[in-house]
Amino acid sequence: MRKTRTSVARRTADSWRVFAGINDRAKTDEGVLAAATLYLVLAVIEDNPDTFPAAAQPTGGKLATLAGHCRSLGEDGFFSREVFDEEVVRRLTGLGVEERLARAIAQDVPTPALAEASRLFDLEPGALAQDSKLHREASYRAREWARARTKLFGFSYPAGLARLVARLASARAGEKNAPLRVCLVAHPHPALAAALEAEGDFQLFCPQDSATQALGTLVAWCFEREHPAVELRLCLDDPTDGAGYDLVLADLRSYEQTERALGRGEWKSFDAPGEALLGACAELMGPGATALAVSSVRALQSGDAEVRRGLLKENLVDAVVELRDVENRLSMGDVTLWTLRRGRGADDEVLLAQAAGDGLADLERRCDGSLYDELEGNGRRCGTALALADAIAAGEALPLLSTRVSVGDVLATDGADLRYTTYASSVDLAGRIELLAASYDDLRARLEREYAELRATLERA
Repeated sequence: MRKTRTSVARRTADSWRVFAGINDRAKTDEGVLAAATLYLVLAVIEDNPDTFPAAAQPTGGKLATLAGHCRSLGEDGFFSREVFDEEVVRRLTGLGVEERLARAIAQDVPTPALAEASRLFDLEPGALAQDSKLHREASYRAREWARARTKLFGFSYPAGLARLVARLASARAGEKNAPLRVCLVAHPHPALAAALEAEGDFQLFCPQDSATQALGTLVAWCFEREHPAVELRLCLDDPTDGAGYDLVLADLRSYEQTERALGRGEWKSFDAPGEALLGACAELMGPGATALAVSSVRALQSGDAEVRRGLLKENLVDAVVELRDVENRLSMGDVTLWTLRRGRGADDEVLLAQAAGDGLADLERRCDGSLYDELEGNGRRCGTALALADAIAAGEALPLLSTRVSVGDVLATDGADLRYTTYASSVDLAGRIELLAASYDDLRARLEREYAELRATLERA
């Protein structure tokens, strides 16, 4: 028995050494990187049948068999490139990839590169089961290759923030017949997808600009440790036929990196990416739709004021919430959550909020929680974050935390200022003065007692 275990371990280690023959630090042919990345995506789907849809699983030959045939492409009369491509398309469409995009991914890999990568691909079936050491190493390698080809980075989306956004999305879902068609702009954060799945019935779409971008997206999705069971639809075509989505979810850092990778990221100013993201959200929204965008705090008052004025004049801005993490507990840093909504009433006000100061402290006391720890996902409880989400969804103004302002009043300010502190305070000054006064009185009384005790002691001496 010991000999068998040693033999299996040696085979696995040897297989990995062979597969790791591509040095991602050296100048490796991009076609070989694409082929090797595609092999890894197909392998992790095949080796984790309980994690991915049954339609994406092999019904005929295993990937190891296909890879073996690919090593002799052009020499094997019973196997052709078309056989491999059709199997790739079948598995990827079963995963949720649009057929045209699945074919583009397969065709993105040159035949010589496919043959070369297959010679390096020599993993045992089942070697990429989740939680295995090889799975973790393969995840790292696949992400590095995807990054080398697309310059895309899979940012970590804090689990608690994902729950807050999903709660807001769920509130909007109640206003329509489910399921809602949701557009995940630039990157399908698995944490966000999982939170949406827990909240309700959503159809997730992530439009892609190229086969290269889509392959990088698949790597981030398929190798995510907490992979959501919800189906993700990757597409080149607009599935709404220009009618827009019911819900649009976007994150500035993912959007900015993707735009740079696609050669569209030559921004004229530091504020331009956030402004472009809000514009993209507005374009993707259908009638009565909502967009939730995590953007920079700078977009509230700096940069191009005409962008804010345009959104306000179109009556799209429903709520703007600053997440001011003064103790730096949130990995994303200070960000702003924008809620845009089509179909607002002409007299509807804008809810402005800042999660800081005495208002936040009061909310945390009532919920017995810590907002920024919850947003990062450091604890199981999310009471404060969900209470904040419910207040935003209801348009409820909370003392010292949020206020409602008319669109006209915002447009009347210099630069269409959307900061909460421009219109209201986040600190109870009267309360703090009263508290300081009480503390002063307590200190004075204590000093007087100590003085009296000292004087009595001296008189006795």
